[in-house]
Amino acid sequence: MQRFEIFDAWMTASGLSAAEIARRSGLSASTIHRIRRGLADPTVGTLREIAIACGFDLNFEPQALSDPHAAAGARLLLESGYASLDPNSVEWAARLTRLAPEESPLEVVLAASAASNPLARPGAVHLSGRTTTGMLASAASNTASEWAISGSPGIDLPPRQAVLEGHALLWTSDVTLVSSLLHESLRVVPHPAIATVTIVAAESQLFTGSFDFDAITFAAPLQIMLDCFAIGGDSAAQAREIVSTW
Repeated sequence: MQRFEIFDAWMTASGLSAAEIARRSGLSASTIHRIRRGLADPTVGTLREIAIACGFDLNFEPQALSDPHAAAGARLLLESGYASLDPNSVEWAARLTRLAPEESPLEVVLAASAASNPLARPGAVHLSGRTTTGMLASAASNTASEWAISGSPGIDLPPRQAVLEGHALLWTSDVTLVSSLLHESLRVVPHPAIATVTIVAAESQLFTGSFDFDAITFAAPLQIMLDCFAIGGDSAAQAREIVSTW
């Protein structure tokens, strides 16, 4: 929801005019107008005064950072040919240069992986059980969604019928349908630490640079490195060895 839509919802629910909200919040009418139109960036304190004026309150609860634009920002910095006009991705590219002051590829990837962590992504489905890249590809291919495999198998590129070791990520634009197709062979688990597969929603730009190997679509190499650092363990160690040579 855009900022002006949130404010309009508050105003509608309160039954107050913009002038009344300005008076009750201690702000000028012009400030209220500018915030509603996205022309000003209010502080948390200012937002709370407006909410209180409308009869609401704000409850900020910290949550795990999992912003897909962070991965896109790293790809903008490090991946030749990758382009994005999304201002959030461009903002993350600039932010990563601050989070990784040495600006080495390894430091950028580490910072971006921590910020984009797909295992903490809302709506991600964690599954456990024996599977193969062929099984994952079959489920994903039976939908109309875009998809790509990442994580541990993205480094090892195992034969499609080999039982996977480590933790696989399956990026897709239809998490619900792909998950349902895998439900009979894999069980849902509550935490990624005990999962063998995590299915994560992806925007189409993530699939830029994907490649095919043994009739399996894998995510772009840099995306695989980002995901392996998020998985941790042996996958992260392998990713570190690779990225350290860049």
